[in-house]
Amino acid sequence: MLNAYDESKIIFHNREGYTKLSFAVSKIDDTADGENRIKVYIDRVEQKDILLNGGAALSEYEYDITGKSQIVIFVEQNYSSRAEIALVDMKFSK
Repeated sequence: MLNAYDESKIIFHNREGYTKLSFAVSKIDDTADGENRIKVYIDRVEQKDILLNGGAALSEYEYDITGKSQIVIFVEQNYSSRAEIALVDMKFSK
């Protein structure tokens, strides 16, 4: 699980030459307060700003990472939100 207070960032280095990254993301609880975002950067370029407001929901994402070297997934939470955010089913494929 990720949250802005403990583990707010995951960094991957694509040393194996993977071509695809897929994952699902969800808020764990039903707290609607606060603004929760996940930002995905591939080689320092922002790819997606995922807004997770409202109750718990599961969303799936897929990225082409062919020839890319670094993937960063960053959680940003409003100070009033303590929602836990889960990053699940993360897969790298060739």
